Order: sequence, then structure tokens, then C-alpha cells
Amino acid sequence: MSREEKKPQQVVVDPNALLAQAQELAQVIENLQSLIVDLNARKESLIRASETIEAVSAAEEPLLAPADPQGVAFYKAVPHDRGKFLVHLGLDVYAYLDKDKALEKIKEKVEGVDKEIKLVSEKLEDARRQYEAIQSLLQQLALAAQAQRGGGQATQAK
Repeated sequence: MSREEKKPQQVVVDPNALLAQAQELAQVIENLQSLIVDLNARKESLIRASETIEAVSAAEEPLLAPADPQGVAFYKAVPHDRGKFLVHLGLDVYAYLDKDKALEKIKEKVEGVDKEIKLVSEKLEDARRQYEAIQSLLQQLALAAQAQRGGGQATQAK
């Protein structure tokens, strides 16, 4: 039996297809980064809600409440029931919950956001690895093309 010799395989790579894929990955990376920013903002909002529940339930005097999201104006407020809080449960459903249940629901939401952040971060890292691999390959192709042009010019000059 004769043993077949293995010939090195040549792989044909379309630089335009790689460039298009790199551009697509760059957009995916940008979208994932934006999603992580949004998720971190949601998490921060949940943490502030927990802190506010703690502060309201412990307050013995009227509270200063913001009249707008940027804190331009405030008003004094006296909570009717410092032990109950209206908490968003999802899908436009709210419930009056006692302090401990309200904090528990918010903690669950924070944990859910943390899981989302972890999942999106993993996808982001994967996209970055793919992007870097394609960029490296494009760089190698550019160097090979440049070397080939340089070699071709030297032959023509003789």
C-alpha cells in the first residue's frame, strides 16, 4: 500500500467578505456595549430605589422629594404609610408591598439584571475575539498583498 502524501491546503479568502464581517462585528460590539450601559443604568436605578425605601421607612420628619428627574426642584412630602411601597412587578403591574417584600422584589430584579449583564458581557467578549481575529487576518492579507506587489515591481524593474 502506498502512503498518500498530504499536500498543504490552500484556503482562498475573500478580503471584501472579511471586511464586511468585521464591520458587522463592530456594529454588534457597539450595540452590546450600549446594552451594557443601559443595563448598568437600570441596576443603578434599582439600587437607588432600595436606598430610598430604606430612607423613607426610617425617616421621622417630612422628606424632600424631587419634583423632576434632574433634581431641579424639590417639595416636602409626608408619606401616608412609611411601611408600604408601590413596586413595579413587570408588564405594567404594580403592587403595594411592605418594606421587606418590596426590598426583596427589588433585590430579585437586581440579580436578574446582573445575570443579563454577565450574559451580554460574555457575548461582547466573544464578538471582540472574533473581530480581533478578523482584523489580524486582514492585516496579514494586506502585508502579503504589499509584499507581492513589492516583489512584482522588483521583477518588472529588471
